[in-house]
Amino acid sequence: MKETQVELTCTNNMAWQKANRTTRLLNGLIDHLFFYMISVILSALFDIALTYFEIKGLPENELTLWFGYAVLLPAYILYFTVLEYFTNGKTIAKFITATHVVNHKGAPIGLTQAVGRSICRLIPFEPLSYLFVTNGWHDSITRTMVVKDER
Repeated sequence: MKETQVELTCTNNMAWQKANRTTRLLNGLIDHLFFYMISVILSALFDIALTYFEIKGLPENELTLWFGYAVLLPAYILYFTVLEYFTNGKTIAKFITATHVVNHKGAPIGLTQAVGRSICRLIPFEPLSYLFVTNGWHDSITRTMVVKDER
């Protein structure tokens, strides 16, 4: 599938160039690598807390399930939401690849869009949506796009 470079002129008189699929893939890999490192740290802290507070009686598989839903899921949503909202559409990967997220008008995203993008990333098979549409579901549902930074 041939990729085309799209330049968008938005309401704020800025011309944005959309990030290509390779850059988007790199963003996803880098961000998930960083989140994996965060989850390892959170898992270690959870294990220390279990030992310190002498929490016993729950089977290990129930503790793992509880940890995943109560700690890792909110941490995943917070990772993307906090970074994209408070750093003008950037995550760690987007700092590295010189890209950022804007809304469909080319303006910075709002908190609702940042939360929406984070939650949409949890849709099963969402990463595969890039095989069928130009923007992934977390972009199309929230009416956002990832663009290259100005030079």
